[in-house]
Amino acid sequence: MKCLIIAEPWIGLILLGKKTWETRKTACHYRSRIALIREGSGRIVGTADVTDSLRSLANAEAYGRAEPQHRIPPSRQELAFNDGWRTPWVSANADALRSSVPYKHPPGAVIWVNLDPEVKMAVEAQCALVAPSSEAKGLPTATATGTMKTPIVGRPEAHKQQNANSALPRTVRILAVIGGNIRNNHFHLPLDFFPHGAIGGSNRSETAAHLGDI
Repeated sequence: MKCLIIAEPWIGLILLGKKTWETRKTACHYRSRIALIREGSGRIVGTADVTDSLRSLANAEAYGRAEPQHRIPPSRQELAFNDGWRTPWVSANADALRSSVPYKHPPGAVIWVNLDPEVKMAVEAQCALVAPSSEAKGLPTATATGTMKTPIVGRPEAHKQQNANSALPRTVRILAVIGGNIRNNHFHLPLDFFPHGAIGGSNRSETAAHLGDI
């Protein structure tokens, strides 16, 4: 997971869902879930999906019309445009972490930060399911504690097994797969999908506890 460094007030607006364009000087070729670093804080405070990188805004008029997306106020737009902050990186599904995660800033990192494995795990442990985007509207949803019964089709023994287990509590998690996941051949599986003790540490010496039949 990559981390993007963003200053205030922009990162706060992104996490509130009020800013969907982060204007930069170059295009972004990365499409995935990323973590968000509040500039100067030494902490990761949220996550978001990078879904697109648009053409640079052509002129000051276009910059002004796009204010609802980039949220740069009119008093700062001329300076931002002239300084080259014209290329929109489009984000979606921004979500603040329940508790910010500290990280060690590598020397020379200005825009992107690659996380150490243990920091990445700490961030992913807090990540909820990716909310369905405009590309995933219409998908069924379920809360972490909700239940859903899905009919099993096919062999008769499968129906028998379902009936035998019908009294057991079940939790179904729905993972929304969006266009960015498909284009980049990946999806995000939060660590809380797995039972306690099934996740080990960052190396072979920190293996998970044996849970038997889980």
